[in-house]
Amino acid sequence: MIKSFIIQFKDLGFDKFIRNNFRTFNLKLKIDDFFVSNSGLKFIRIKDIFNIISGLAFKSDDYELEGIPLIRIGDIGGNFKNTKYLPEEYEKIYKDFLLKKFDLIVGLTGDGDFKIDLIDTDNKYLLNQRVGVLRVKNKREDVNILFYYYLLRCLNFIAVQFNYFSNGKTQLNISPFDLLNIKIPLISKQKQDEVVEKIIPIENNIKKLKNKIEKPQDIINEVFAEEFGFDVFLLNQFGKGMTAGTQNLPDKKLRIFQRNFSEFSRSDILRFSTRFHNNSTKNLMNFFNTIESIKVKDVVDYCEKGVQPKYNENGEIPVIKIINLKNNHIDFLETEKISRQYFNKLGNKNKLKLNDIIICATGKISLGKIDIYENKEDAITSLDNYILRLRNIYNPLFFTYFFRSIMGYFQIERDFTGTTNQIHLYWDQISNFRVPNIPLSHQNKIVENIKSRLDKQEEIEKEIEIERNKIDKIIELVVR
Repeated sequence: MIKSFIIQFKDLGFDKFIRNNFRTFNLKLKIDDFFVSNSGLKFIRIKDIFNIISGLAFKSDDYELEGIPLIRIGDIGGNFKNTKYLPEEYEKIYKDFLLKKFDLIVGLTGDGDFKIDLIDTDNKYLLNQRVGVLRVKNKREDVNILFYYYLLRCLNFIAVQFNYFSNGKTQLNISPFDLLNIKIPLISKQKQDEVVEKIIPIENNIKKLKNKIEKPQDIINEVFAEEFGFDVFLLNQFGKGMTAGTQNLPDKKLRIFQRNFSEFSRSDILRFSTRFHNNSTKNLMNFFNTIESIKVKDVVDYCEKGVQPKYNENGEIPVIKIINLKNNHIDFLETEKISRQYFNKLGNKNKLKLNDIIICATGKISLGKIDIYENKEDAITSLDNYILRLRNIYNPLFFTYFFRSIMGYFQIERDFTGTTNQIHLYWDQISNFRVPNIPLSHQNKIVENIKSRLDKQEEIEKEIEIERNKIDKIIELVVR
């Protein structure tokens, strides 16, 4: 909906950037409301307690398989599971960018969300660009760093200020100076310690729950590896590529291998690319010789590309675009719409049906995203995606899980065409991908195994959310 408001021209001067957009004024109203509602509190600024250090633009060419972990924006809040590594000698060369225990790391670039993490070990880490470190000033004995970590992480008022001070068009940035000027409540040291004492047992429980978390892709690969007898660690050898399914894999390093000239005939179009003929892909291709398999075109009843729709801001029918495909669900929160009238004019082939499979066919990183349409409501998908409707001999969820496993996404990585960001998949390639030729009952059994394990992960996530809400409530009580 369009939101409108009236403001006096002279009031534009309250903002040092002289911004005149709704976002700025809406956030300012929330900040003012907080101060009015908490007039009994005293406030200080972050700079009264912390110094800030900005990171360095380390080159990706320097990344190694092991060494000193580099903390990037994507690592904040993720337990550093996808961290890149720099050479050990960088510890001395870039000692000014080494993190210390009890440093607070914050993202300075993104979507305006306040992302913060705590360095709670003595491990050595280096700091990347657009990540800031809040480090307690010397001789501050009235600071419990754990309290301020929880306060900054949980108090929505701080996140609102962070968003307010962030600027930019395609992405939002906050300057270290503005970050330091965010106001926070002044809380006595005794109260800080009492709050931390209540929170620590909850945090310990959250850590135990997090240790039980498995990535969905790992679960899918483990189940298929067990069912079909391939080495699940093949995915680490395969490495990160250009397509969606490979993004969580380790970065590839320079690899040298030899091939007989006759082996180039393995490709129907005589490809000479290393991604088609490397050892990992060869091993995966050879695996299909050990199981009974059929081609995708043998199980697909219907295939059609999406349409280039005429969007209508007052429309009723959602359009599933690339951004809505999450490679484990379809996100309907930000779908653009078309009118019912326009939808009715489309042929039935362009309309999504229950259990249709949508696979993204273009774009670096997005190519190969695959999701199943599990709704009965009317919808369509955009031109960047294919709609696959399977014959009743194949379970759509089994098909979807299979192409989220290494046995599926290696074929996508192997066969896409194009370079840089302009990479594509066409029906000629998709139709010749291979899938296991097993009875529907066996497919259903595998699907149930995967689903039961994924459901357990969701239950753990819900438990974690409950525990986090407990911490939020403790922090909220501090400022009442």
